[in-house]
Amino acid sequence: VENDKDLAEVVAPRMNATVSRVVRLDGSSNSYLKWGGGKPGSSHAPKDFPSLSAFTFEAWVKTRDGRGAILSYATRWHSKAIVLRNPSNLAGCVAQNCFDSGASINDGQWHHVAMAWSYSKKELRIVVDGVVRGLEGEVNRKPAGSGTLYIGQEQSRGGSVDRVMLSSSGRLEAEISMIKMWRTERSPVQIQADMQALEPPTSGSADAGKVLGFFKFNPVSSHLGKDSSASANDLVTSKVTLVTQEFGGAAVADAALAVSKPPAADSVGAVRIQGKTNSYGRKGNLDSGRFASTEL
Repeated sequence: VENDKDLAEVVAPRMNATVSRVVRLDGSSNSYLKWGGGKPGSSHAPKDFPSLSAFTFEAWVKTRDGRGAILSYATRWHSKAIVLRNPSNLAGCVAQNCFDSGASINDGQWHHVAMAWSYSKKELRIVVDGVVRGLEGEVNRKPAGSGTLYIGQEQSRGGSVDRVMLSSSGRLEAEISMIKMWRTERSPVQIQADMQALEPPTSGSADAGKVLGFFKFNPVSSHLGKDSSASANDLVTSKVTLVTQEFGGAAVADAALAVSKPPAADSVGAVRIQGKTNSYGRKGNLDSGRFASTEL
């Protein structure tokens, strides 16, 4: 059963509203957070997901699950409008164009996972712990708006509340914190800074109008999926458990960056990935976040 006010499963009733918390998805068919396709008349029914020309999704994830979907946005006609899945080999999709990054995060440790896409650049990046781990250079279509977005499930069909069909292989068992969604493509440098950001951009700042949602999982008016940003794009939740501990974003980010930074290389500007195959079957070198001109 979906919940707008779902604190029956919350363990800690008294919490500091300025910190971030962790939520647990149990890997069952009805454990998820959702945007779109809300119940008519619900006080927290989400708004329609917008039509975008750029998008960035970021989250801290801890899991041993190898197959589930971290993010799945589906429209009436496209089940893979935007997807981030398979923690054992992170795969990203935009407008049915999918690729594997070769990066794994299913070691039971906290990892910062980001997927950034821009229609104007025709590029889709996967960034893990502040390091570019994969790029698809031929993403030349845009997903439509007004679909349904799930965190913790993959859709085989979407578009409206009465059409959604979830894939049994896309259920995610994981702990998640600090979900951020943007209507722009965040650069690797910005994503590194976002790893430690515990508050949404302030009014009047350069990034203030770029936020789609900023979710700290600190219940406001008993609502776990409350958007902490001015966008007010609340999430509907189902069978999501709030974990008691606070999430120390700065400390976790420092530890993740120390492990992930390649030896003798800047973790953003000089990372080089060789031999990756994009969805068109081409292999190439990724230098400073772009495919080299000498692709094979």
